[in-house]
Amino acid sequence: MGSSLIESNFSEIERALIYRDKVLSNDKQLGRTGQGATVQLQLAIARMADGAATYAVILNHLWQEAQGKMGATQVAVGDPAFINVDFSQLFLGSEMMTPVKAGIDDEEDCSLR
Repeated sequence: MGSSLIESNFSEIERALIYRDKVLSNDKQLGRTGQGATVQLQLAIARMADGAATYAVILNHLWQEAQGKMGATQVAVGDPAFINVDFSQLFLGSEMMTPVKAGIDDEEDCSLR
């Protein structure tokens, strides 16, 4: 690792500032057109990838500071007890549904009175 969490954060800010002039220049030269948007998107993709890597470094620092243990373990989760379904409290009760009729389409079959 080598650097502290604060150094990692300042390093990310410094790397982001490098792109500031490029973004402003692209916007001024190319405008907010399809070509300008394409160029800005390419810069954004590069920044997102760099940001994701920095985020991983920050999480690693936080994990180390919290003295987290490396390694995965299985978590036992019990099956929930069956819950009886009770439709009596529904806003749309079964008495509001149109009775099933032969020869009608789905739209008409699911309509309310």
